Amino acid sequence: MITTITRRYSTTWLTIIWLLAISLFPLWIASQHIHSLNDDAYITLSYAKNLAAGKGFVFNHPPATLGTTTPLFTLIIAGLGALLSGVEVEVIAVYFTALCWIGTIWVFLRLTPHLWRQNTHKQGLRFPLRQAASAPPPLCGGKGVAGVTGYTMI
Repeated sequence: MITTITRRYSTTWLTIIWLLAISLFPLWIASQHIHSLNDDAYITLSYAKNLAAGKGFVFNHPPATLGTTTPLFTLIIAGLGALLSGVEVEVIAVYFTALCWIGTIWVFLRLTPHLWRQNTHKQGLRFPLRQAASAPPPLCGGKGVAGVTGYTMI
């Protein structure tokens, strides 16, 4: 009985440590790529900067147009940019995206607990990794890790 309780607590602590470690990965990636954005991101951030500065939903000057591919993200970043006026909008956007990835990881782990238990398929964490590695290359679209991740999440 005591061994079962001790094993359960040690498994819980290992899970928490593993979850925190995997949660730090998106933050580390974000810190390495703050100013490595593509042109579409800068278009969206231009809208967010202007909106945060009170100029409206414009790219450079009026009239207001919808030229961003992610209007909800633009509104969120503009709101955060208005609240955190001393921080660059690029930094806010990159770290907000990293936090969204962390949320995605946590939700995925919460919705698929049967994949992460040690007694499932007698494989533990190897099962989802094997699933990701077995993704056929044509379905991944040649996109490397992003393609495999997308395929696995589908």
